[in-house]
Parts: sequence; structure tokens; C-alpha cells
Amino acid sequence: MKKISINYLYIEVTRKCTMKCNHCLRGDSQNISLNVNDINELFTNNEFQITNINNVIITGGEPTLNYIVILQIIKQIISKNIIIENFNLQTNGSIYNQQLIDGLNEFYNYLKLHNEKPNLHLICSQDQFHRPPKKEILDKYKKLPYFISNYVYLSENQIIRVGKAQENNLGNKESNYETYLYFDLYKHNNYPVILSDNDDNILINELYLSSKGLYSFHIIDVPFKEIDELCIYNNQQMSDMINNYSKLQKDKIKRKQ
Repeated sequence: MKKISINYLYIEVTRKCTMKCNHCLRGDSQNISLNVNDINELFTNNEFQITNINNVIITGGEPTLNYIVILQIIKQIISKNIIIENFNLQTNGSIYNQQLIDGLNEFYNYLKLHNEKPNLHLICSQDQFHRPPKKEILDKYKKLPYFISNYVYLSENQIIRVGKAQENNLGNKESNYETYLYFDLYKHNNYPVILSDNDDNILINELYLSSKGLYSFHIIDVPFKEIDELCIYNNQQMSDMINNYSKLQKDKIKRKQ
């Protein structure tokens, strides 16, 4: 079985949200969420075994609305003994779920087995567009060793002018052009970037799993509509693409030798 390492793994667990921020690059929320089977298919795959992930980013929507799937991600990582360098979960601070916190605490202890100072981050978004989190929720979060929360005033240059920001004429105009330049490039070259392929060890640069259970091999901050244009591969197709491009990579290495 092939062993896979991933540099960046984005998992979009839901498109539901508790807020309607004027600068949201995803656009309007949608009643769509990943399910547990989607996560099991990723981490329990007949074609390959994930052994290392440098960066896991849990995104949405508001991710905590689908805490069951986040807990399943944690369960799979621990049960497969996958080495994680960085794990980021960003929330708007509108929800506190004790089951999720218990799972994150267990995960924090797991990460400490591999790293004395584990890079697990629960980040609360606070800026001029988000409603401030309830004090009782923020007070609970502040007790966690992996919680990060700082109010940031976003300047025009820090806002990507796509999604709701584009509708509301917010953000840097140039960021819109640059974003869609990369979007067009990735849409027409949506193949796995394999950084190395030694025997059965494969390093993939980027993988994005959308709330619809579909994959892209590139990551870019665009609205859900464009994400659906990039995330076009089901789990089996994603596996086949990795295998095919892995073989091509090996052939290139052999020819160079």
C-alpha cells in the first residue's frame, strides 16, 4: 500500500454559518455539510495510507456546526497514528460545544506525543465584521492552552474582494484580479502536484475536500460556487489521479537517472 504525505489538507466541514458577514469570501451560507463516511473514505483508503500531514486546516462555514465530523477527523488521525505538524480550526466564537472541546483536548494530548509544544490552534475570528463572541464562551475558550483570539481591524488591503466582499465593494480591487487569475489556472490544471515519489512514498502538495465530499488538488480562497468548479473528483477518482501522476513522476525520476 502506498504511503502518502500531504503538505496542505483543507477540509471544508460545512457551509452552514451562524453569521452573515459583509466581507465573507465564501458568499452566502448553504445547507451542505460533510458526513462521517466522507472522512472515513479519506483516511481509510484501499489505495493508500496517509502517514503525515504538515498542515490540516478545518474550514467552513462555521466549522463547529458540524462538530461530529471534526471529532471523526480527530478519531481517524489518532487511530491511524498520523503525524500532524499543524492543525488549525477557526471559529466565529458563537458556539461552545463541550463534546468538541473534549475531543480537541484528547487530540492536544495525542499531538504532545510527537511534539513537546503541539501546534494545535483553535482560533476565534474577531474583527469589525464579526459579531463579538459571547463573554461566557470566550472565557471558556481562554482556558484552553491551544486557543488564540485577538481582535484585528481589517484594512482594505487585508480583505480579498470576492464573495460578499465583492458584492459590498470591500477590499483590495487587485486581489479580485489575482484571485481569479489563479482560479482559472488551477481550474484548467487541476492535477495533483507530487513533490516526491520514492518507491511507495508520495508527497502531495495540496488537497481540498469540499462539503459535498469532492476533491481538488489546489487550494484557493474563492466563493462556494467556484469551489464547486474546482472540487470535481470523488474519492475513487482522487485516488486514481494520485496513482497515475505518481507513476508519471517515477518515470521522470528514472529517465533523469
